[in-house]
Amino acid sequence: MNARARLRTGLDAITNDRVPLREHIARIGHLASETPHQIQALPTTLGAGFNCFAYAFGLFDRPDYIRIATAEQRAGGSRFFANSRLAEHLVSVGAMAPVCG
Repeated sequence: MNARARLRTGLDAITNDRVPLREHIARIGHLASETPHQIQALPTTLGAGFNCFAYAFGLFDRPDYIRIATAEQRAGGSRFFANSRLAEHLVSVGAMAPVCG
């Protein structure tokens, strides 16, 4: 697995393994010792569904997204509705195109 793939896998684990958000900054820092990167966590007090995918897609502050993410969380699903699985789905249906390999 190349460095980019290891970084993506590490970030995916951080956002999908249900650890408390307060642990993300330390885990992102630790990931740099395994896979060098320049990613920095943004301090936030935002609630349900806030992660790098929601931020990149411009969803994190949209009321509809917050409603969906909150409902998903309450139903026992993913804490983050916008995640790598959503991105993969959007690529697979042609709604998005990958920009790097």
